[in-house]
Amino acid sequence: AIATIGMVSCDTDACKDVDCGPGTCLEGTCTCPDGFSGTNCGTEDRAQFIGSFVMAGTVTGGANPGTFTDESMVNTVSSTASNKFSMNFFAGGVIVTCTAGSGTNGFAVDATTFDGCDYTGSGTITGTNLSMTLNETCGTDNAVITITAVKQ
Repeated sequence: AIATIGMVSCDTDACKDVDCGPGTCLEGTCTCPDGFSGTNCGTEDRAQFIGSFVMAGTVTGGANPGTFTDESMVNTVSSTASNKFSMNFFAGGVIVTCTAGSGTNGFAVDATTFDGCDYTGSGTITGTNLSMTLNETCGTDNAVITITAVKQ
């Protein structure tokens, strides 16, 4: 007696019809690069932070403690890295680089030195409302700047 065994291949490409934009597909699911999120990696995470804002806040400590209102802040694309953006506020008196969180509404202020002062911090945006805490060190003066801003 002769026995025969038949084999059928079920090798299908789960990624065949999946568009992951800047991402890659693995077994039908998109893996997004830094700076992009969403089912098909179609959301640029920094986009929500780009634009003009009107801000107010409080400076605690440092050489000039107090409050401020109606200051402008302009956030722009700062590099080819898709998760980076720049914040320019106090009429150009402070410019920092930030990193948008992947798939979140949060961001980090990258360690930045501007005009002899060092800055770090973090914040979030919900809809058009941005809030952040900025730590400023200028020589021996240390200040914490608490900012709320509304996108225009």
